[in-house]
Amino acid sequence: GKEELRLAAAGFNTGSPAYEKTVDSLISKNLLLHRKNTDQISVWHGTDVDLRGRLDEEKARYRPSFDLIDFLDQEAPAPLWRPIEHNSRTGVRRYREGQYLHLPDLRARLSIGESSVGLKDGIDGEALFVLSDTKEEVDAATELASDPNLPRRTFLAIPSSCTDLNDAALETYALIQ
Repeated sequence: GKEELRLAAAGFNTGSPAYEKTVDSLISKNLLLHRKNTDQISVWHGTDVDLRGRLDEEKARYRPSFDLIDFLDQEAPAPLWRPIEHNSRTGVRRYREGQYLHLPDLRARLSIGESSVGLKDGIDGEALFVLSDTKEEVDAATELASDPNLPRRTFLAIPSSCTDLNDAALETYALIQ
């Protein structure tokens, strides 16, 4: 029913009211159908509304102001990297903070030597997740990763292939608004 859907959407974030609001919003927009007598939820499947067309309109409306990195930071923050085996063996707690960035931002940071400078206390480095839209960007990021001037405390995570992450994230954003 409705409560089970809210719990499933929340996952481990059960204390967050945002998931209740999201489910209620989808019901109020008639994208989910809630049958109150039987407490059943189903995806609305009428033939008089073009759901794909409506979603494309919403995407077009949000596209000019949509920022992929802001969205990812909010919905799926870059993970911390912990060398668990090393930490256990040596009795230390090392980790690297994760951050998403686009190739031009990576180039700018590396050209001015900003990477690994000004890290918070206790952080041993950073894991930079490069978001690439094209094969050329993947190749350029891979070339940067082999640069001997790359700071020792910086790891680069580069995708092996390209996907249109921006469009998928924009579609998700449009659905939850």
